[in-house]
Amino acid sequence: MVSTKSVTLARHSIALESLRVDFLTHNKRFYDWLASYYEQGNGNTAEYTITLEDLDSPHRIDLPARADGLFTKFCLIADAHCHFADGIFTSRAEGDLAHEIEIDVNARTVRGNLGGQFLKSEESFIYVVVRDILRRLVLPLNGYIMLHGSVVTTGDQTIFFAGDKAMGKSTIALEMMRHGFKIISDDSPIAFLSSDGAYVLSGRDQLSVTENTLKLFPELHECVSHQRDVSGKYFLDRRKLGSNRVTSEARKITDFVQLNRGSFEDLALTPIDKGLASANLIREFMPLFRKELVAETDPNFFRDKNNILFQTLGELLAGARAFELKYSDAHRTQIPSILSAISKTGT
Repeated sequence: MVSTKSVTLARHSIALESLRVDFLTHNKRFYDWLASYYEQGNGNTAEYTITLEDLDSPHRIDLPARADGLFTKFCLIADAHCHFADGIFTSRAEGDLAHEIEIDVNARTVRGNLGGQFLKSEESFIYVVVRDILRRLVLPLNGYIMLHGSVVTTGDQTIFFAGDKAMGKSTIALEMMRHGFKIISDDSPIAFLSSDGAYVLSGRDQLSVTENTLKLFPELHECVSHQRDVSGKYFLDRRKLGSNRVTSEARKITDFVQLNRGSFEDLALTPIDKGLASANLIREFMPLFRKELVAETDPNFFRDKNNILFQTLGELLAGARAFELKYSDAHRTQIPSILSAISKTGT
């Protein structure tokens, strides 16, 4: 039987520039998983509260059953049906993916009860529930976009690595770190719009590496916190990595690099059209709000959010150079010097 050990209502916070997301729970497993995956943050003014409890515990939240409203996929947890009505998203399912989720747009709250595999698996809890809630709704509703890529920075240079799965984004980021760069994110950087343009920053999540990657970077063994339960990857604790290897500071992108990993004889860095690079980012960003959605207090609410998100993506590469990098694994150690030279030559 899965332990449902309770604690006094506990809080774990994520600080993202002007947004603080507070997680509340009585479930010790939930709290420990959140604390092990997200770096604790505080001090921000705006807040979004997410309360998650065990479906079978005395602390279960009483959520009214709702089956009406507009069907939508923006709060899709574990392929469950989700509806929107009166400014509230709801999602429910039974069985191994059991959950009840309610997101109140106007109250800026998420309340949910979880069961099934979400009580047993850290990976399911973090990646299926928590990150989905953040990526699909909480972040976009507050003007933030969770992207797919890795970001490193040093001095005046900040490089965004894009590419499909297995293109080596995390490995290249670690190689750059070995050569003096700091990692902002190895997997899911967050973009937001400021008065002077678009920035990227860390989502405060731990870095994640495979066993093979650890063999390439043995110095990182001392930074491993624990192994992920399903994928077999390992978490690298940002605190153990230290401020000389990771940073959460917001930075503007100076270079966009589309990774193309294959059996290439020569390492090749080729300029590409910046519009194409921007289009790739926009295409990857799927959780856009449909025009039918209406928040009662402001009928233009979701339309305005969409405009901000598209503007953010449009400006993210405004001052950046864009390249495609064709490489093989044999070229890995040469990449930092090639990319560092970009900022010196401007090409």
